[in-house]
Amino acid sequence: MKLAYLESTTYRRVSKEALRTTERHTEVKSEERLTGGSAELTSRVQRGRRDGGFLGVLRAVALIAVVAGALGSVGLMLWVGHRNPSRALLFLFVIWDLSPFIGLILVEIVSKRWSALTRATLYGVMLILALGSLASYADVVWRPRPQPAFMFLVVPLGSWLLMMIVVPTAALVSSRLSRRDAKGMK
Repeated sequence: MKLAYLESTTYRRVSKEALRTTERHTEVKSEERLTGGSAELTSRVQRGRRDGGFLGVLRAVALIAVVAGALGSVGLMLWVGHRNPSRALLFLFVIWDLSPFIGLILVEIVSKRWSALTRATLYGVMLILALGSLASYADVVWRPRPQPAFMFLVVPLGSWLLMMIVVPTAALVSSRLSRRDAKGMK
């Protein structure tokens, strides 16, 4: 009697697990049909829920760092250039120094449907650029140079180059990983 009971409960447990696995597999297949057959490393977050866990914390920290980096960069640039009589030149420097931060915010807005790997890379780039910019500009303030404007021209250019190389590379790697995983699922 006990043996029959154990066999039936084990059978029900295994059946439930098989049903859940089948449901998950069906869900992935239906997503593949909706996305045109290409499976992506996506999370349930992308269907309307907020980021959770480590990626959510990384996103929040990265956004705070970008805002702080933008404000700090402009503040340091205005501190260094406060003796410059040309307000138009200062305005152009403000736009140029803010441009990478504005670009990062715009890319973050667009990145809602990107894979988790690509978004994590984007958030890492956001942190690195914000902290790197502040460190570079603070160095100009603490150790004055004969041509301080050079750093305020080169750092945004380097930031744009880093963004244009690292984020698309992460997207490419992520898409190749998802294709490889999709082949393994078939």
